[in-house]
Amino acid sequence: MNAARQPQGIPTGGQFAPDSRSEPTIHLSPAGDKTYTAPLTGAIELRNASFDQLPEWPAGLPDPEVTFDFSDGKCETNITVENKMMTFWDSDSDGTINDADNGNNPWEDFDEEDQEKALEWGEKVHQRIDSSTYGIMIEASHQPAVHDIVLAHALGKDPAAAAGPDLSDRKTRDAYVVAASERLAAANQELQNVYMIGAAQELRAACPVIDSFELTVDERGRLEVAAAWDEDGNSVDGEEVYAASHEVFRYRNEDDFNTFLDGRTITVGEAIAFRPAG
Repeated sequence: MNAARQPQGIPTGGQFAPDSRSEPTIHLSPAGDKTYTAPLTGAIELRNASFDQLPEWPAGLPDPEVTFDFSDGKCETNITVENKMMTFWDSDSDGTINDADNGNNPWEDFDEEDQEKALEWGEKVHQRIDSSTYGIMIEASHQPAVHDIVLAHALGKDPAAAAGPDLSDRKTRDAYVVAASERLAAANQELQNVYMIGAAQELRAACPVIDSFELTVDERGRLEVAAAWDEDGNSVDGEEVYAASHEVFRYRNEDDFNTFLDGRTITVGEAIAFRPAG
């Protein structure tokens, strides 16, 4: 593609190129090869109010596959229909343009009216993606921890020890609680998956015919196998299940397996094969 892909309002050289404003000059020696991690917290809202109405995708074409990426700091939106990809980007002089504007039209075989509607739709989608990604970058850079790490990286300074998020704002605090709760639930499930490895290994040794089972709690609050099936989906004899269940789960703590007490079917092989994230 030969046309310049420079977003409007962004200086030539990329989004992080200096503009014409006068800034203090700071001379610092490079700090060497360091990794700077910007901690993102909270939530960033994306709203449709600032966008034009998204036009309808042409009924004569199959649903498109949409992806986006950045080339030299500029957003490019790729819309693929029937394995034919059209790329949209922004030009300083012409606004949003695409491959067809640049003399290479992968959709030239489409019905003319469908093609026109698809190009209009793609232009609007690209503008939303470009605006949203830029807005997220701006909002993120306003977070003090992100602001500080960007400056440290730019100036070659050692990154300061990461501070916890400022939770004085209710919106930020609520988002933090939601995120922390999700992390806690995920960690609890991972821990119980690890506990289940040993239980599944013992269950396979006690009753090799059991391929999958359902776990419950009896009237006395003890874990037990409520039902079990072989690899063909046939129910396993109740006496065999009871004996194996008694041997494996009798002295295990309910709290270590309570995420499995939701009626799910547990597959022995999958339970044994579980590996936590690295």
